[in-house]
Amino acid sequence: MATMIEIRRENLRRLLESVSSTEVARQAGYSGPSYISQMAGPNPTKDITEKSARRLETGLGLPAYWMDREQDTY
Repeated sequence: MATMIEIRRENLRRLLESVSSTEVARQAGYSGPSYISQMAGPNPTKDITEKSARRLETGLGLPAYWMDREQDTY
């Protein structure tokens, strides 16, 4: 079974298939796309914390705790 960090990372990566990291960063209120890349890039250096997950959901208009659930479709 996947960990919460793995689920959140996979969900963010899937979002990035249809929305650029620049747009995700802008909508979530980050200063630029580098932090998004650090969380979802091929060699992530940052975990998607509880605070980051909620910030992404709020900024992108996703339902509460959406980042914490395995998603089939987007």
